[in-house]
Amino acid sequence: FYPQLTMKGRERPIHPTTLSLISNHCANFVLVPSNKRIAGQPADQRGCACGLPCPCTHRKLDVRYTRALFKPKYKRQEGSFMTKVTHEITPFDGQKPGTSGLRKKTRVFMTPGYLECFVQSIFNAIDGAVDKTFVVGGDGRYFNAEAIQTILRMASANGAKRVIVGQGGLLSTPAASNLIRKRGANGGLILSASHNPGGIDADFGLKYNISNGGPAPEGVTAAMFEQTKTISEYHTLDTDDIDLNDLGETKLGGMSVEIVDPVAAYGELMKKLFDFGAIKALFQAGFTVRFDAMHAVTGPVSYTHLTLPTTPYV
Repeated sequence: FYPQLTMKGRERPIHPTTLSLISNHCANFVLVPSNKRIAGQPADQRGCACGLPCPCTHRKLDVRYTRALFKPKYKRQEGSFMTKVTHEITPFDGQKPGTSGLRKKTRVFMTPGYLECFVQSIFNAIDGAVDKTFVVGGDGRYFNAEAIQTILRMASANGAKRVIVGQGGLLSTPAASNLIRKRGANGGLILSASHNPGGIDADFGLKYNISNGGPAPEGVTAAMFEQTKTISEYHTLDTDDIDLNDLGETKLGGMSVEIVDPVAAYGELMKKLFDFGAIKALFQAGFTVRFDAMHAVTGPVSYTHLTLPTTPYV
């Protein structure tokens, strides 16, 4: 098992959850402090008491999501910016999306290759991503940022022209729908499990919205499901994460990544539909209301545009 964890000549930082997955395969697995040395291993590595080599290094242990847990069968394609990698993969059972996308436990989505298979199946089902523009964001639940980094690499490797991302990886579903329409995007990948609780032992979700901003119709979700049954490879880039908090535009391979304010555009739309001034005046006059965003990201919208007190309940 362990020799398969390290891609040739590449050391990958590894997520603590992945370490727990590794430990399930070896009862003797232990984390070794960087100041302790195991025979035959560098002092900065962590290892297994069974003596097999460990794929991870001590540095950045808790920062990045690993992309190492894969059989080392892949093809490299050198580009002018960074390396495109094609991984061979076998299908996962049960990746059937509904109108609300694919909903599973967070740990399921964190299974190496699971997210990648579904994302590649989305691209395959919509006749590829070449020269297309997508909106990407989520409700900020556990694994949101790591999943977005994976989607960005895969979108670039699949030939997308531009991806518009909410700052910090945050976009409510209606905010993403608005951006898709406003920017003329081909579609959007939204990471949300709606009102379901988030967390490593709770729920995660990914859905695809089409160019009108609405959920993918049954014909598209059916095509996605068919792709998940036969998928044999996915495309990604061999590159570091990008900064999702830095507003503005950057490049990821040949693709432009635009980080935008997750509230501004949607707030402007809401101001056309509701009298925010009157609502604000109502609250400032002493009116109180209990507000529950139900594990989603609509709270910042309320605080930004209604100038509500930053307390759990208003």
